[in-house]
Amino acid sequence: MKEKHNIDELFKKGLRDYRAELPSEKTKEKIFGKLSFYHNLKRLSIFIIAILFITGSIWAYQYLISKTKDKDISYQQNSANENKEKEIPFAEPLAVSTASKQDNFNKQQSNKIESSSNDYKNKNIAAAKRQHANTATDNTIPQPESKASVGKPADIPMQKAIETNGMQSGIEASVKAEEIKENKTEEAAVVAKTKDQKENEKARADDLIKKAYKKPVSSRFELLLGATVYFVDKKLSAATEYDNLVKLRKDAEKPIFALSPALELRFNFNKFYIQSGFQYQKYGEKVDFNTSETLRNITENWLHRDTLYYVKDSVNPPGSWHLDTIWFVVKDTNYKTNKYSFRKDNSYKYVEIPFLIGKRFVANNISFEVSTGISLGFLLKADSRLLSTDGKTALLISNEKSPYLNSIMVNYLLRFYIRYSISERWSIYISPDMKYNLGNILNESMYPIKQNYMLYGMGSGLIYKF
Repeated sequence: MKEKHNIDELFKKGLRDYRAELPSEKTKEKIFGKLSFYHNLKRLSIFIIAILFITGSIWAYQYLISKTKDKDISYQQNSANENKEKEIPFAEPLAVSTASKQDNFNKQQSNKIESSSNDYKNKNIAAAKRQHANTATDNTIPQPESKASVGKPADIPMQKAIETNGMQSGIEASVKAEEIKENKTEEAAVVAKTKDQKENEKARADDLIKKAYKKPVSSRFELLLGATVYFVDKKLSAATEYDNLVKLRKDAEKPIFALSPALELRFNFNKFYIQSGFQYQKYGEKVDFNTSETLRNITENWLHRDTLYYVKDSVNPPGSWHLDTIWFVVKDTNYKTNKYSFRKDNSYKYVEIPFLIGKRFVANNISFEVSTGISLGFLLKADSRLLSTDGKTALLISNEKSPYLNSIMVNYLLRFYIRYSISERWSIYISPDMKYNLGNILNESMYPIKQNYMLYGMGSGLIYKF
């Protein structure tokens, strides 16, 4: 028992100087606020990694498909060229050889006709010479009636030879005409067939070029350089207990205009495109805050007044004077008016990386495009004053590491493009644009108001096609 008593004494002495304070009402809220912040940050990181992974997979898939199709197309073109070299040149020598054969045939026929006619002439001349020799050997004088008999054998063979020669020439001419007609028909058929082959080959080559030809991957990229003028407005919200603070800020703060330049790169698929790059963005507002406060101070003064009065005294007549004290309270009220005012052009500057997917509709030289996605913003610089929760003083935020700000912002994007092509590679565009902060620009665990910016813009710029 004594040992236990000593332990208790030692425990009490060890805790003698310990003083505990009751936790604040906001302790639980701050603890769980921090936990939810890191939990949301973890979700955001997972979401961003998933988007990057999906985008990279789509790009790699399209790149591999395009590379495979390029190989197939080059193979088909090479085979088409080889077939064209083998088939098309064959028709022209065929037509040439057919024409040369026809010429040779015509020459041979004419030579045959000439040789046959010469043979007939030579035979008739020889026969006439023989007849003349036979008649010359006879010494008798021919009688008149014998002249006819002598001349008939010579005349009849000559006439027959002439008739035979004419018939032979007519037959050979008709044969020659038939052969020439057949050769011309055959030649026309060969020429028509060759022409059809050429047209078919050309049609097949055109079809291969139109259907199978594919542009290189680099021609699918486009570079966009432009700027957008935004009307920067915002939405303020808070718990019920801070409604007055929200009202004061809405009355004192006005929207601004901001210029946002951008440099972005686009990759075109068959019907869709993806787009990313860098954009400079400024958020903020104009603050003109004026308010006043009247203070009343009441002071209480305890005063006394001395009074002299006469009292008759029967013991010591006729009487005596007495000094009596009378006490009373005087309350004094003072009024004081305090005025609070400040002016400031608040600014929060971010660099943003957009991730967009869009579709394009083409009509001649004008195309209409619509795209949507998100952007990640990284805080570069901050310079602002915020009305504090007491509604009188201001919180000064002068750097990007302030605990009142979130250094990363997520935005929703919606863009429209009206594009006009001025050449094969260059285009100009105008772009209505909308942007909305999905996250709070302020750290809600440090400042109780949720502040989301809404931006409406109109941009323009140039597009270069690789």
